[in-house]
Amino acid sequence: MTQTPSEADSQNSTNSHSLSTNGTQLDSQKFNIQELATDSLPPPKQTTNTKATQPSSKISTPSLPIQKQKIPWWSLASLRNKATIVALTIGTVPVVLVGAASYLVASGGIKEQIIQNEQTNAQDLADKLDLFVQQRYNDIVQISRHDAFTNSKLREALTKEEKDEVLDNFEKTSQVYNTIVAVDFRDTTVIAESSGTWSGKPTSIITRDYGVQVQETDQPVIVDPRASVSTGAFSLFAAAPIKDKLTGQTFGIVRARTPMTLVNELFGVDAEREQAFYLIDSEGQITASSDPEALRQQIEEVFPKVAAQIPQMAEEGFTKIMTENGERQIFTYLPKQDIFKRYGLNWGLILARPTEIAFAPQRQLLVTVLVGTIAFVVLVAVLTIIIARLATQPIVAAADAVEKIGQGGLDTRLAVQGQDEIAQLGSNINLMADQIQNLLVEQQEAAQQQMAAQAKAELAQQEMQRSESLQRELFQLFEQIEGASQGNLMVRADLTAGEVGIIADVFNSIVESLRKIVIQVKQATTQVNNSIGENQGAIRDLADEALAQVEEITSTLNSVEQMSLSIQEVADSAQQAAEVARSASTTAQAGGVAMDRTVDSILNLRSTVAETAKKVKQLGESSQEISQVVSLINDIALKTNLLAVNASIEAAHAGEQGKGFAVVAEEVGALAEQSAAATKEIEQIVKNLQVGTKEVVEAMELGTTQVVEGTHLVKETKQSLEQILGVSQEIDQLLQSISKATVSQTQTSQTVTDLMKQITKASERASKSSRQVDGTLRETAEVAQKLQIAVGQFQVDTPA
Repeated sequence: MTQTPSEADSQNSTNSHSLSTNGTQLDSQKFNIQELATDSLPPPKQTTNTKATQPSSKISTPSLPIQKQKIPWWSLASLRNKATIVALTIGTVPVVLVGAASYLVASGGIKEQIIQNEQTNAQDLADKLDLFVQQRYNDIVQISRHDAFTNSKLREALTKEEKDEVLDNFEKTSQVYNTIVAVDFRDTTVIAESSGTWSGKPTSIITRDYGVQVQETDQPVIVDPRASVSTGAFSLFAAAPIKDKLTGQTFGIVRARTPMTLVNELFGVDAEREQAFYLIDSEGQITASSDPEALRQQIEEVFPKVAAQIPQMAEEGFTKIMTENGERQIFTYLPKQDIFKRYGLNWGLILARPTEIAFAPQRQLLVTVLVGTIAFVVLVAVLTIIIARLATQPIVAAADAVEKIGQGGLDTRLAVQGQDEIAQLGSNINLMADQIQNLLVEQQEAAQQQMAAQAKAELAQQEMQRSESLQRELFQLFEQIEGASQGNLMVRADLTAGEVGIIADVFNSIVESLRKIVIQVKQATTQVNNSIGENQGAIRDLADEALAQVEEITSTLNSVEQMSLSIQEVADSAQQAAEVARSASTTAQAGGVAMDRTVDSILNLRSTVAETAKKVKQLGESSQEISQVVSLINDIALKTNLLAVNASIEAAHAGEQGKGFAVVAEEVGALAEQSAAATKEIEQIVKNLQVGTKEVVEAMELGTTQVVEGTHLVKETKQSLEQILGVSQEIDQLLQSISKATVSQTQTSQTVTDLMKQITKASERASKSSRQVDGTLRETAEVAQKLQIAVGQFQVDTPA
């Protein structure tokens, strides 16, 4: 709130009049506040009097009115806004400058790294291409030196199909070639061919440029890729001379064809890599590429700007960013000097990638830096605004507090923190407000104390009157209920309004309940005494009868136990007889089973003897067949011996060259003699076997007759055992019936004995219980009499 010096002087005079005790100090504080508020205005154009205490000081103003004076916006802005603007400028400008510098430095490094990566990728593909061409060269040399082609004897001994198989195996093993052909240019014939797609004539190989070069240089050659006549696909051709090992003369050519699509598979450049490669031959034609549309075109047609740069840097290569076909790309060109020096192939490799893909990390860095800078600027701005507000808040709060105090809000206070000038200003403002408010508080407290003293006096008078009334009512209540302390339960208290009336009502309820309880106790004690007198004699008689019953039951129990012992002896004897009969029956059953098994065994033996007789007869027949085979082996041995003699004779005619054969012939003759001797021994063994077989057959027939007789005897024995078994089973059943009856009688007698024992124990317990009940009734009668005497002291009825 802005005020002129005159208004400040008038306000200071007013405050000094109301606060006469500290007038000087408050005037000084007021003056300082007004001076601070005045400092926020723009400085006047003329000097003013520095003594603020002189009311006559004037501020000279321009000739124009104040309202029309042109004031700068900075002077009109509040202190908080000024502090915020300055803090924002100091906090954000360095951040933006640092972010821009960081991006420029990092962007340059990323660009160099991207270019280096492109060159590394291109060199990697170039190395793969070198290895690919070298392998084709080595393969064609290896094929041309195969013994199936260079060894004249082996070449003439092998059929064409066998030589074709050699090339087929090489083609299948390498999995690179689609056809391999070997031709003889002397007679224009095909030496061998793999089962590929070649369907030409030998002259088509001999007259081609690679065939002519092989004949002229007598060295392997690899030519630029070209379209295959048979397949139409771009292929790489390699050829080598075929020389005879003995003469060293070149007589043929072997040619292998490799599809250029293998280069795409070798490089592995596809859509996922977002990259394209272009292989250029010696004529500037694209022979292999990840872009199918670029195949068989000249590099000038596809990339004219790149093609213009190739002659200038044909030996070194380059990496440049150019715009081709409306798209900005980074191109890397590598000339294949190694291939040119080794194989005479002036090839080149171009690797292309769109800049928007290649430099995506650079753009991502820009986005990251922008986002980070903006985020940091926003964070700095927020912190700046918060700090500016926190810094200016005490000053603004002081101005607001002074304005509220001036409008009568004496409870306004400032939160003072620290010991700086702003804190001192807040302390002075709070002190001024405290001094003003203390006077008002002291007046209010004096008035409140006077009113409180009057209220306490009135309350004390009311409490005194209420206490006297309560004492009178309690005295009357004590007089009314005095008879209850002497056992008179018929007294009642009068019911009145107030607390004493409530106590009287509760007392009446308690006395009435106590009276009812005493009446019930009197009636119960009378009934207990009467019942005890009537039942005491009957209980004594019951105890005597229980004792007599126990003695009779004990005598009966002894008789039952003697009978039980007799029955148990009979049961044991019957059980032993049953076991003897069962043992005899078991023995008879076992004998019957044994006889059944004997019969079955004899029958099985009979059938076994019959089968054995058949087998022996078959053995005799087999021995005769063996005799025939032995005779045949004997004849073969004789013929072998004769053949060995003839071989020895022929070996003797052959001279030195037949010595080894003669030795073999002698060994064969000796082997034939051993075979003849062995056959004679086998023949003698067979004769002995036939004689033994005949004797066994006769013994088998005699045994069969004896087995039949034994079968009849066993059957008769079995029938006798069955009769013994039937008699034993009937005896066992009779003994089992006797045993069951005796066991049942024993169990019954034991049950009766147990019941008699239980009855005896129950009678004894009943006798003891009767005696205990008799004693308990006597004690109960004594207690009831004492209780009746005690209850008789209470008066529960109105006297007649």
